[in-house]
Amino acid sequence: MDRSAISSILLELNLNEDCVANIYNYGSWVYGTNSPTSDRDLMIVTRSSQKQPLIFDDDFEYFHQFELHKLWNQYDVCVHTVENFEKLLEKNYLLAVECIFLPDEFKIKEEIDFRSIYREKYYNTYRLKQVAFYENLTAMNMYNQDDHSIYEKRSSRSSGSNQSNNDYLFKNLFHGFRYLDFAEQLIQTHSIHDFKRVSHIFSEMKDIRGDPTIDSNMQQVLEYITNLSTDYKTKLDVLVPTNVVKGTFEAHVTFDCSHHTEQVIEKLQKVCEDTKYKIIFIDLETNQTKMKSQQLMTSSYHCGEYPSIVKSIEEEVYKHFQDFNIIRIKIESLASNEGVPQTDIDKRLFWDEATNYFEFHYKVLLKKHSFLIVFLRIKYLRNLTIRAELYKCQIRRMLAREYPTNIGDSLS
Repeated sequence: MDRSAISSILLELNLNEDCVANIYNYGSWVYGTNSPTSDRDLMIVTRSSQKQPLIFDDDFEYFHQFELHKLWNQYDVCVHTVENFEKLLEKNYLLAVECIFLPDEFKIKEEIDFRSIYREKYYNTYRLKQVAFYENLTAMNMYNQDDHSIYEKRSSRSSGSNQSNNDYLFKNLFHGFRYLDFAEQLIQTHSIHDFKRVSHIFSEMKDIRGDPTIDSNMQQVLEYITNLSTDYKTKLDVLVPTNVVKGTFEAHVTFDCSHHTEQVIEKLQKVCEDTKYKIIFIDLETNQTKMKSQQLMTSSYHCGEYPSIVKSIEEEVYKHFQDFNIIRIKIESLASNEGVPQTDIDKRLFWDEATNYFEFHYKVLLKKHSFLIVFLRIKYLRNLTIRAELYKCQIRRMLAREYPTNIGDSLS
């Protein structure tokens, strides 16, 4: 860029050049996705006595409020104090991180070596993966839902016409994918060594989009980036595993007992004698229709590591119960296991909703014959959503006598 313009920019922003520590020129001119008329993005880091701490979002301390100065339709300028810029590096805020790894030609001024500070104090592979996934998820949500409410959180770029909004969402979708690539480079090499490695993706997105004034291909663009993002996330999962859980797991095996129920139960009882498998039988009956719903299950505990333990449990179950019709195998992790997501954001970012989900159970131990009263009381107090019919739980006393484990009056 024309470095002679820096003095005019600082004058316009009322900044003393002696108080400016670093100036970075980031953005499309670095990535090679610019046009001849593209504006220049500048990050200015100042030594300032004015202490204005950053205000981060409540749900996840990453996106934050800041002011973007748009000058003469040529420059988009963000100004941070030295303290706030270092705070962004502490959060592994990827826009700040990319600035410190820019090629020298895009570092207009650099009095403070933030690269060394970042590597020594704040470089964190887990956090890098976390924030890259978060950038990617946010960009796709904005694009898919046209959620303008987080414009200010994401970039503070003004949104004028509907077309400019769509253009912003389109570019932001690419940036959300590009940050996955930056994270991979940082995790593997402690650096961003190639700012143009995925720039060709932007051209392919434009080819899929076609006429930018027509929204008909927006979904195809999203599907394209979603597939590419999934591939990159798989790479990052290998580099920084975040879906590995170690500890104790409970396996629930559900059997078909719709025919010859008593015989199936007796047969299962014999197979489970002197083993770790405990039998659970639930018999539900409606008062009005007299329709019955029965569940026959076994419960067992296993120690190991998810996801590899899934295959070993399956093999063991199908071998041990080869003479039974197995309907379902559900594996539950103890909440105390190592690697269980500790926050909602980690669950959203790192876990596949198709295969992993969270259940919360209340288990209430009841006195004899008190099930119906307690059930109605809980429904009234907690406004539980239940079926229109009133279900009466009939746990067979014969089974409670023969299979005392996990059999009896309980509500969960």
